[in-house]
Amino acid sequence: MRVLCLILSHFPLKCEIQRQPDRANCPSLVLQPKDSAGSQKLVLDYSPELEDIQRDMPLQQALSRHGEVELIQSDMPYYWSIFNEILDALELKSPLVEGADLGTVYIGLDGLQLIYPDDHFLIQSIREVIPEPFSAQIGIAEGKFPAYLAALHSQ
Repeated sequence: MRVLCLILSHFPLKCEIQRQPDRANCPSLVLQPKDSAGSQKLVLDYSPELEDIQRDMPLQQALSRHGEVELIQSDMPYYWSIFNEILDALELKSPLVEGADLGTVYIGLDGLQLIYPDDHFLIQSIREVIPEPFSAQIGIAEGKFPAYLAALHSQ
């Protein structure tokens, strides 16, 4: 079964940028929800220009590398609301849509060749429903894992 994987990188941060566009201009860290991180605060997401930061990194370690960042408390219900809106829009393109994780979507392609003459038209149609400021990495392969790897390595 051919599968399209759609990765919306830095999804929590881009949700915050959609809510407050001026955040696009300053380096930011989105913090894990308070109840899931225990006593230590962890990074949920970060601005792409902060290359040496990773998800689940302790906040203190991240701040030692980049002291001049904006800290944003995560708003998981808001992120899931935005993600569900995107999933609903994608379901208008294909009935086989699965939201695997926040920012990662799998779309089954069986039968869509009758609607989209080739992969280029399908990808163009998918990109049309992705709102600003989100950018999508897309991969197509036989199965979920190869499609995920293809999306990770796509522009």
